[in-house]
Amino acid sequence: MPNTIEPTPSDLSYNLQSVRSKIQAKPGISRAGLIRAVDHRIKARELDSLTARLEDSGEIHVEHVPTAGRPRRQYWPGPRQTQQDGITAALDTHGPGSQPITAKRFYEVWRRLLSIGVNLTDHQLHWVLA
Repeated sequence: MPNTIEPTPSDLSYNLQSVRSKIQAKPGISRAGLIRAVDHRIKARELDSLTARLEDSGEIHVEHVPTAGRPRRQYWPGPRQTQQDGITAALDTHGPGSQPITAKRFYEVWRRLLSIGVNLTDHQLHWVLA
């Protein structure tokens, strides 16, 4: 049996915090991007274990995005939202009597809706936000 060195609780805690902070800093980061973000000091297999722990605890969620080859994993902070939860959250700050939509706010809402799988055209989103 090969000798393996089990990570100490402090290493595990540090690595979990490191991965969590990288995902929070760059929502939607890919697995390859996450490996680069931790400067390759966490091996891919350990990274998979850490992200699984974070997903099980509801701190992150993973989306599998279809590509021409293998699906790309993207990591997002927080638990997975349903489409209705995401639409409600995206539109939460835009209600009757609010200020006109800015380009920045339009982009934020559009990105939030895309992250939960809602794909609206510019015209449809303008209509929703009107």
